[in-house]
Amino acid sequence: MLKVVQSDPALAAGVLRLANRVSAGGARAITNLRAACLRLGNGRILALACQLQLEVAFRGAGGQAGRECKAMWLAVHATAAIARSLAIELRD
Repeated sequence: MLKVVQSDPALAAGVLRLANRVSAGGARAITNLRAACLRLGNGRILALACQLQLEVAFRGAGGQAGRECKAMWLAVHATAAIARSLAIELRD
């Protein structure tokens, strides 16, 4: 997985950003891709790679396709927010 991350500058930046965001309180910042990949795990890196690819695809769409992509993207975000809120409510 490290070779894949190293081959894409946007993915490498995203991995470092995410690894530092999820770092434990007071932990030193991660500047090494290997350490970032170990901290996040393959599942999170794959999810991040998919997210970046979707953002690029949606950004490139124009006209009617762009409007439909934006509406779909907003619906996905709304669904995720509602699902998270429901999970929190049901857990309590």
